[in-house]
Amino acid sequence: MDNYSVSIAWSDEDAGYIAVVPEMKNVSAFGETVEEALAQVKVATDAYLETCRARGIGVPKPLKRATYSGQLRLRMPATLHEGLTGMARSENVSLNQLIVSLLAEAYGYRRGVGPAPGPVTSSTRRHSPRTEGTRHGEEHPLLRR
Repeated sequence: MDNYSVSIAWSDEDAGYIAVVPEMKNVSAFGETVEEALAQVKVATDAYLETCRARGIGVPKPLKRATYSGQLRLRMPATLHEGLTGMARSENVSLNQLIVSLLAEAYGYRRGVGPAPGPVTSSTRRHSPRTEGTRHGEEHPLLRR
């Protein structure tokens, strides 16, 4: 079972915890407690690996935990780039700070942990990334909800 990932979640349907090994499609186990589900999935994983080896079937490789640098390269339409740059200037922040802020706000909203983005007015922001760089306040096509 060494180095394999385990995911454990409560199941209302089963009235207990279900443990799965993402690297192995057919390996799962039940437990009335998290500890029991973990112990059972270890047994199931060891049996699965033993069977694979006995039958000459390839053993799945353990997933490696990804590391992230916090940097990415992003391509966008020139009009969006221009609009976001103008918005960053008007708010006296860097373009990077603005984009990180907007992404964090949208990410929180999508996950249900942040407020819904409200309408942007002149009292809240001078420029909106939804309209900046478009004609007559039209919403930018990439930012439509």
